[in-house]
Amino acid sequence: MYSLKLYIEGVEVEMFKEENVMLTSKIQDVKDISKVFTDYSPSFTIPASSVNNNIFTHWYNVDLVGGFDARAKKDATLEINHLPFKTGKVRLNKVNIENGVAVSYNIQFFGLLSSLVDTFKDDYLS
Repeated sequence: MYSLKLYIEGVEVEMFKEENVMLTSKIQDVKDISKVFTDYSPSFTIPASSVNNNIFTHWYNVDLVGGFDARAKKDATLEINHLPFKTGKVRLNKVNIENGVAVSYNIQFFGLLSSLVDTFKDDYLS
């Protein structure tokens, strides 16, 4: 049995015990940056616990200083059996709300190569 831990900006995320997280690793034609694939996971759900609520603080209000900006990917690290496995970014896809209270977050992990397109944007390499 493997023990998976996810850290977002250095804070350990609480996970559902029964949640399976799959990770796919692909790299394709590096000559075309827009077609570079990297490690990624399908989206998965984490509980809206007190720890996770602190990570995603005020996600609903992007005007607040210091609140979580769901438009930007956040630094993340995956550990398997307490050993560093992958470094990348996490994106918040959606928040499940019941009776006006967050009950879970839907997130997705991307490896570091996904940031190449973000880094270069409209720049061209010769």
